[in-house]
Amino acid sequence: MNHCLMLCSYLLQLTLTTCLEL
Repeated sequence: MNHCLMLCSYLLQLTLTTCLEL
């Protein structure tokens, strides 16, 4: 498991959803 990749993916998804909500 690559925790860094999971974290980056999570942050990217979070940023994307935040931008869409705005």
